[in-house]
Amino acid sequence: MKTQFRMQGDVPIYPYSGTVEGTKVKHNGSLTLAFGEATGHHHTINVPKIDDMDAVKLPDGGWLLTLRAEGTLVHQEHLPIKVPIGTYRIGREREFDHFQNVARKVVD
Repeated sequence: MKTQFRMQGDVPIYPYSGTVEGTKVKHNGSLTLAFGEATGHHHTINVPKIDDMDAVKLPDGGWLLTLRAEGTLVHQEHLPIKVPIGTYRIGREREFDHFQNVARKVVD
């Protein structure tokens, strides 16, 4: 299991050292990683320049981000988090319902 770098609400950020494959998603230096289904809030990462970040959307809904400059992850109900230069796997926290015997992503 990989060591978790940080977490902002239900969005965990893990350092990633594997191969980054997939289609890059265009952005303008700001990219929303997760939307709150109930509140309309969102987790958005911002970098100084467009070329400072590569983003790949994964089939499971997560992201692979490569930052060439420090990024800032923001959310309306959390303090901003500084994310250093590096490559990261961004996911969604999951919860397990023992009564229904299913795992599902946490809903904001």
